[in-house]
Amino acid sequence: MAPKGHAAARALGAYLRQNELRPELVLCSSAQRTMQTWEELQLEAHAPRRGEDELYLASASQLLARLRALADPTTRVLLIGHNPGLEDLSAQLVGTGEKRLRAQLEQGLPTCGFAQIRFAAARWKELVLGTGELLRFAIGKEL
Repeated sequence: MAPKGHAAARALGAYLRQNELRPELVLCSSAQRTMQTWEELQLEAHAPRRGEDELYLASASQLLARLRALADPTTRVLLIGHNPGLEDLSAQLVGTGEKRLRAQLEQGLPTCGFAQIRFAAARWKELVLGTGELLRFAIGKEL
C-alpha cells in the first residue's frame, strides 16, 4: 500500500470512530491490500475480521450472496473488497437517501471509499437490491 493509501485509510478509520460507525463484523478480502486497509482503519478491537478468499475480485452478485448468507442478528457489517464488484453492489443496493450522497455514489466508489447503507429487511437472507437507504458517503483521501 502506498503512503497516500495508508493516510486515507487512517483518515477513514478516524471518521468511522468519530461517527460511532463501528461494525459488529468485518468481511474482508484476503488480498494483502484489503487486509492492510483493515489494519489502518484501527477498528480491530471492536469487531472480528474474516479474511475471505472468495471476496477477492468478487462480482456484485457474489458479494450479495455472501451478505445474504450472514447469520442473524448481526446488524452492522463492514465489507472491504474490490471494484468493480463492490462499487456495483453499492449502487445496486441503494434505492433511497439524500440526493447529494446518491449522486456521489453514482460517480463511483473509489479506493478507500465508504458507503453506509441501511436496510429495512429483518434478516440478511431477505436483502433485496434497490431497497437500501444511503446514509453516508465518504472518501478517505478527502477527509
